[in-house]
Amino acid sequence: MLSRSSKKRDFNDAKENFDISKLDFKTILFESIIDVLLDRGLGKKARQIEKQLGWIDSGIRK
Repeated sequence: MLSRSSKKRDFNDAKENFDISKLDFKTILFESIIDVLLDRGLGKKARQIEKQLGWIDSGIRK
């Protein structure tokens, strides 16, 4: 288990290296939708969406 100071240091490192300009709104939106589908037991539908987006073959999501 990580100590509190270690977690805080990891968070601060991630915060400093975070670049919002590299994020794609569409990707974030679809990842969120797929996560909700998976949480609700709709994995088949989630995989169909990933396949249509071309994410399965490209390895964006695993």
